[in-house]
Amino acid sequence: MNVEIDIDALDTEWLKQPKLYMEAAEAATELNADLAMEKDVLEGLKAQLSLKIREDPEAFGIGKTTEAIIASAIISQGSYMEQLELVRTVKHKHESAMNKVKALDHRKKALENLVQLYIGQYFSSPREEREEGQESIKKVAERNSERKARTMKRKRK
Repeated sequence: MNVEIDIDALDTEWLKQPKLYMEAAEAATELNADLAMEKDVLEGLKAQLSLKIREDPEAFGIGKTTEAIIASAIISQGSYMEQLELVRTVKHKHESAMNKVKALDHRKKALENLVQLYIGQYFSSPREEREEGQESIKKVAERNSERKARTMKRKRK
């Protein structure tokens, strides 16, 4: 996804914005559903492992079955760890998709600000006649020279 803005084509940038936003929002929504499903699978797996451990603690190398020991035994199971890693991967993808949506929100605001700058003629070229502009530059240079000369006289005294 490209969030760069061509300031010379603000009209086309605005036309692309809704489509870009919709695509990013749909991707984030899809990943949110995937994340919820993977979390449900993880919870189901946790419940199954808990029941198996309670039914036959010796098969899992447990003598006494307390909640803390059962929780530790669940976490140590390979199938639980694999599902937990899958949940983390999907969560990362979801967060990345949400960051894209936020970036497009920022892009929209930038487009709004660029349009305001355009309306205020920020991107226009100066309208002052060239000769008048040169005269203004000369006047500023003369004033700066005079100030510098006065400063130098003060330092000599």
